[in-house]
Amino acid sequence: EAGDAPIKVEPWEALRMSKEDFATLVENCRRDPSIMKTGERDGGVLHKVLFGDSERAREGEEGVTPEAAADFVGWLLCGEEPTEWLRGLKETGHSSICGHIFKDDEMVFKCFSCATDPTCCVCAQCFEGSDCVARGHRYQIFKAGAGGCCDCGDHEAWDPSGFCKRHSGPSDEDPLAAMPPVLVWVAEELLGLVLLYCCRAFTHDVGGEPGDADFLAVLHNDSVHEFSAVEQAVKRAV
Repeated sequence: EAGDAPIKVEPWEALRMSKEDFATLVENCRRDPSIMKTGERDGGVLHKVLFGDSERAREGEEGVTPEAAADFVGWLLCGEEPTEWLRGLKETGHSSICGHIFKDDEMVFKCFSCATDPTCCVCAQCFEGSDCVARGHRYQIFKAGAGGCCDCGDHEAWDPSGFCKRHSGPSDEDPLAAMPPVLVWVAEELLGLVLLYCCRAFTHDVGGEPGDADFLAVLHNDSVHEFSAVEQAVKRAV
């Protein structure tokens, strides 16, 4: 019926495989990442998923959708269902800066002792994980506008003594040292092809009216680069 949500196509369905065979393929790729990185002439499995399967093309079938390709990449990187893996990583992992993007009317906190200027604030989870209340700091709760981000972990925006337990700010330690080795070598083999896929998506001209494109590129701003620098980087990439 009109208005119904589109039916999600699982990556093993898009690849015309059983879930068991798909799980075996993911396991083999993670055991030997070269399987997924072999080039177009070698018929590498990930190359087929991202850039098209010649066998399917001969049969007149559509290629794997971008959504299914993204799910497949997630399975290769995580070794399991990506959403649950990322949720667990977020709950147990540590990162230098939070950077949570605020939703419109989301409740956020400003600590008058920790914020370096009136615009700095942190999300509720980071504030509750800090020692600001225990130290008797004065703070204010207010509703944020959409698009701002949490400053926890940013030495220039927030006093390090007010960081939460999960965000310690930039460190001299090698971040790869704390990562599982399999994640490191799979990412090294995987991300080059993903970047190539993104570059091809940028240059893909499907014609038609605006809004009919197969790809939508979204660039998120950061606190380091000016817009002109991002614009030049995109021009060089495409």
